[in-house]
Order: sequence, then structure tokens, then C-alpha cells
Amino acid sequence: MTRRGPSFVSLAVLCLLPAALFAQSPALTIESAGPTGEIAKREQAKEIRVVFSEPMVELGKIPAKIEAPYFSMTPARAGAFRWAGTRTLIFTPAAPLPWNTEFHVTVAAGAASLAGHPLGKPYAFSFKTPSVRLLRASWYRKSGKFDSPVVLVLAFNQPVTAASVAKDVSLAFAPHDWAPPSPPAGADLWKSADPAGFAAWEAKVARAREAAAAKGNVAITPASTWNRKWFPKNAETVAFQTETIP
Repeated sequence: MTRRGPSFVSLAVLCLLPAALFAQSPALTIESAGPTGEIAKREQAKEIRVVFSEPMVELGKIPAKIEAPYFSMTPARAGAFRWAGTRTLIFTPAAPLPWNTEFHVTVAAGAASLAGHPLGKPYAFSFKTPSVRLLRASWYRKSGKFDSPVVLVLAFNQPVTAASVAKDVSLAFAPHDWAPPSPPAGADLWKSADPAGFAAWEAKVARAREAAAAKGNVAITPASTWNRKWFPKNAETVAFQTETIP
């Protein structure tokens, strides 16, 4: 009985061992990072997080002052780093980020884990602080009567000025169906007995018909004052007033 078979198998196993022993170590990766996209509230950008696939620091030996030279943000902001556990790097801006601004964050390829595994290639993500959004639009007649200008009060999701939003605010008439009233009973008698009164009624109906069919823009101007009981003054609220009586 020959022994060449077992010897051949042993040789084959020995040939395979070096490949397994010297296989390349797994690369460091980033499992998640954020925030991303346009955020709904500015508070969501209080912390910028990057979660690595393996420990970056040794638990119990994290220095008081954290340095992360591989982390960069554009536009650059002052702030501080901290570790949540050993894999999550958190950057906290020193001041709230500005509104309506896009930020780009990059983790450089040179980032390496505690075990020495490199990231190998840059990782980038971006987010944007909230754009200006209109939350509410309210209106009332300046004197409370129909024959006075209209005051338009606008509430936004962030501080604005009337000058900054004026170019994006416009008022326009919207034509709509309207059924005029029928002449009242005894209209002929009314017309003969009180022609001026009947003519005034007809003129009022004609004005209502014109108003229902009106088109075109209504000129407005920023209002320095408005009803502060109904609409308290704050940085997020601005008001406009019609230049005519619509």
C-alpha cells in the first residue's frame, strides 16, 4: 500500500497556508455619517457624526482634547470633537450653523483605526441647513372695515426681513365665479320712487361683478407696524400692506 496520497495532501495544505496567513487585512470603512441632505430643523446639525466600522481609540484611554486631522468641513466652523464609544466621532460646532447653507464634510483617506487599518479613500457627505420656508400667511383689513387697505402678515421658519423676502412676495387678484343677486321684489316701484337709491344698488352689484372678474397684481409695500396683539413682533414675522384698497 502506497503512502504517496497522504504526503501529497499534506504538501497541498502547506502550499495554501501562506496565502491565508498573509491575506490582506480588511480595510477600515465608514458605516454611517450625518446629517445628510436638507435638514428640517437647525438643531439637527448640533452634532456631525461619523461612525467607523472598527475602534478608532482605546476605551479608557481617550484624551481630554480630541484631535481628528482627517476630518474637514467646508465652510469651516470652529468646534470640538468627542468620541461616543470607540467608533463614533462627533463634531460639535462652537456656534449654531447659519441658516440656508450647504456644508461638505470629508474624512480623509489617511484615517486609520486603532488596529492600523486605513480608510484607503476619502469619504464625503453633505447637508444643508433649512432653507427659508413660509409657515403661515394671515391677513386683515387695516381698519377692520372693507374700505381699508389689506395687511398681510407672513410667518417664516427663520429670521427674515421684509427687504429680504419682498422680491418673492406678490399679491394678485384671482377671478372667480359669482352669481349676481336678482333685483328685489318691487324693483320697478323702487326705481321710480327712489331712482338714486336704485342706481346705487345697481352700481354696487356692478362693482361686485368687477371684483369677481378682477385680474392682475396688487401693489404692496412693507408695513412698519401691524396688529401686535394678533401677531406678536418677532424676527420670523414680517408684514406688508396694499397700496390701494382691494
